[in-house]
Amino acid sequence: MAYRKSLDRLRKISTTRTSELVEDITEDILNHVESGLESMLNDERSEIIKRCILRLPEQEAVIITLYYFEEQSVKEIAQVMKIGEDNVKVKLFRSRKLLFTFLENYINQEKLGEQWKSGLEKNC
Repeated sequence: MAYRKSLDRLRKISTTRTSELVEDITEDILNHVESGLESMLNDERSEIIKRCILRLPEQEAVIITLYYFEEQSVKEIAQVMKIGEDNVKVKLFRSRKLLFTFLENYINQEKLGEQWKSGLEKNC
């Protein structure tokens, strides 16, 4: 009788541990997939932003790159570009506004493309 109770207890523990292991593995897989998707989205966003930066006038593109990607201060950028700090701030402000416009246009074009594709699918 004690033998059977011990076996029952082992089976119960084994089943519990197995289900915990499956849950842990499933959670790890989901986390891995989510981080992979997040990484892909971040890469896609970065690529879109880089394309928009390339559309800026050269000096503004350099200032944005130095400030956001090279993490240089306004003072450092002013020294490198040989312009005043206030001028750097103004160019950063204007460049951000222009980038925002470029990104907004990109998003609107994407939405129009999706609407066109969904309309095409409905009509076909």
